[in-house]
Amino acid sequence: MVQNFYEVLGIANTASQDEVRKAYKKRALETHPDKLVPSSTTGIAEIAETAAARFRSVHEAFQVLNDPYQRRAYDLRIHPRADSTTNPKSWFQLNEDQIARMKDRAEWVRQATQRRKERISALDEARKAREAPWKVQQEPEGYSYQAMVDQMLEDLCKMNPEWRIRKEEALRRKAEREKASASGR
Repeated sequence: MVQNFYEVLGIANTASQDEVRKAYKKRALETHPDKLVPSSTTGIAEIAETAAARFRSVHEAFQVLNDPYQRRAYDLRIHPRADSTTNPKSWFQLNEDQIARMKDRAEWVRQATQRRKERISALDEARKAREAPWKVQQEPEGYSYQAMVDQMLEDLCKMNPEWRIRKEEALRRKAEREKASASGR
């Protein structure tokens, strides 16, 4: 048999959170196994066992009724809606306010999606505009990548004549090393 948690705590169905908490404290003090005085006619083990069971039921009632979500689920389970037995689809019927809110939310989602798509397309256009100058153009006939690199190096060497001198010295040292290693073999 399912216990009625409101009866276990001794409160009404409309009790507030504060009333639930106060009733729990009162019942916990009344039913706690350590607070009971054993009588001489019954055994201590029996008293402790029944007191522990009553205290567990009080604690379980408090756990359910103190949490608003669990309390609502418990109330719906214990006291189902009157029209749910005659029309089970009545649980899913919405009133005018709920329908209006759903329509408003759907419109907001549609507008937000449209704004997001517009922002993304604007960002794509800006990115394409930034990247357009950097895109590689079709190479004209007779033009090669290597020729472009050689021309750039030649221009840099003209701007920095010491580069050519350093390159010639590096090549001369390399040739000397190769000559020395060939004669040493």
